[in-house]
Amino acid sequence: MGRVLKKHSASRKRPNVRSLPLEAWPAADRAAWVAAIEPGVRLNRGGKASHMLPITQNDLSRRYGYLLDFCQRRDALDMAAPAAGHVTSTIIGEFLAELSERVGSVTVHGTIYKVRRVAEIINPKADFDWLKELENDLDREKRPRPKHHRLVDADLIVAGGLRVMDEVLLIEQPSWHDALRFRNGLMIALCAMCPIRLKNIAGLRIGKSILKTNNTWWISLSDNETKEKRPDERQVPEILTDYLDRWCELKAQVLPPSEDALWASRYGGAIGYSRVENIITRTTLELFGKSVNPHLLRDCAVHFVATQAGDRMGVAVSVLNHRDPRTIEKHYNKGASIKAVQAYQDILLNLGS
Repeated sequence: MGRVLKKHSASRKRPNVRSLPLEAWPAADRAAWVAAIEPGVRLNRGGKASHMLPITQNDLSRRYGYLLDFCQRRDALDMAAPAAGHVTSTIIGEFLAELSERVGSVTVHGTIYKVRRVAEIINPKADFDWLKELENDLDREKRPRPKHHRLVDADLIVAGGLRVMDEVLLIEQPSWHDALRFRNGLMIALCAMCPIRLKNIAGLRIGKSILKTNNTWWISLSDNETKEKRPDERQVPEILTDYLDRWCELKAQVLPPSEDALWASRYGGAIGYSRVENIITRTTLELFGKSVNPHLLRDCAVHFVATQAGDRMGVAVSVLNHRDPRTIEKHYNKGASIKAVQAYQDILLNLGS
């Protein structure tokens, strides 16, 4: 495919990025991906991606959707292109340039890797070795961004969310705008207390993945819904019970129908993955002067445990539902190091007073 991307000025405002939904994909891409995720039945093997968990399939299609959205915004989306027809060196080069301006190097590498995986699945006869070489270069170059200066104590995030909701509860006749403020406060408080992954946060459904039993709210995720491939069931802290109840009433009274979606939109139905991420990032920035994205919220939770729990650091493994305790150990070491430095500085200050 030899289409030339429309050039955009470097001075233009930040692009309105989304992942192009499957129903808006070019026909060949869509048909090939639907066939790839078709589950096997008895002696029929199913598609090339049918063995993947739904959460993995959704992640792959979402990343590929970002590439197609990029093409659409540049007037280069060819609806008659063959499967993976937009995965060319020219388009990937332009996509990579924009991606690198928006996200960190780890996310850049992960996105290109997942675009390649989808391309190989939907067009297995094409040669994508060139893309794998690029992906390997990005893997060597990736550097996790420093996190410590961006962390906010989990208890402060919870308190901020509660404060936002309490302010709305004082309003006698809340508007749709007030209802959304309440939703945003509940979202960050729930995420701080139950730091599950963004895919699971965005996908919470009342009566299914978040449900009330005997006056207690529970989050219940099956093994097919988690990255760790094991069930994750956790009680929502009692302090949020009345707020969740009030939110269910508020969204029913003020917002259009959203069926069983926990996070209702002002236009009806559920808000999407990217919108949930944006709400959490924007709300924390407004409250704390720091934008804390959903993944960083999980770091805030384990960092809080690391600096407060002492020899009870093992609870963080369950908090994040990790299989390997070594994933948590680095946070514990960081937390212990920070406390040691603070103690050292206190000693110096006391000596000088």
